[in-house]
Amino acid sequence: MNLSPELNERLEQLATANHTTKTEILRKAIALYDVVAEAKTEKNA
Repeated sequence: MNLSPELNERLEQLATANHTTKTEILRKAIALYDVVAEAKTEKNA
């Protein structure tokens, strides 16, 4: 995956602040995105 230097730096900051890895931050971000997408789908149904 190619990230801009700014996005990579933010990802590093989040990982450090949460004592985890960049991969785990991305996994959690995708999971949260899925929740939001599902809620929007249910709202529009």
